[in-house]
Amino acid sequence: MHARGTAPVRRRRGLWALAVALVVGVLIAGFVLIDRYGANRPPEVGGCVQLSGSREDVDVVSANCEIDQVTWLVAKEVVTTQDCPADNYLAIHSERWGDELDALCLMPNLRDGDCYRETDQVSGFSEVACTDETADFRVAGIHQAEDPTLCGDVGAPYTFPEPARTYCLVEPD
Repeated sequence: MHARGTAPVRRRRGLWALAVALVVGVLIAGFVLIDRYGANRPPEVGGCVQLSGSREDVDVVSANCEIDQVTWLVAKEVVTTQDCPADNYLAIHSERWGDELDALCLMPNLRDGDCYRETDQVSGFSEVACTDETADFRVAGIHQAEDPTLCGDVGAPYTFPEPARTYCLVEPD
């Protein structure tokens, strides 16, 4: 018999087991939510990223494609960097929590009418004023097809097969 006001030992063990299971469940759910929706989530195909760091150690951060800074469009996820659809993609490996993911094929997310300067930085480009003497090119048209003839005499085509896109590049103003 138990003294009045005390619970049987078995009930306490059952309550502790239930409490431990609930805590473990909440922790697992938290990790899943952080993994899926947190800041360390891997970039998704069709989304944009910003790059920083060095060419040997690239930091990839998801970004809004509409910001006024250089971004890269995640064109495709492949097994190795050699599997990108063409040589002009920037192919990188992405990591999350120390685990290496598949390779990402990135294409520059250039904006029509804007001017850029090519750099040695990991991002490859920096946006500059078209009147800036360091400007290398201006985007004079963007077409959602991989067809160099779309630029006609307007400029040099810069094409990508996936997603299909042709940038028409001209001398800056």
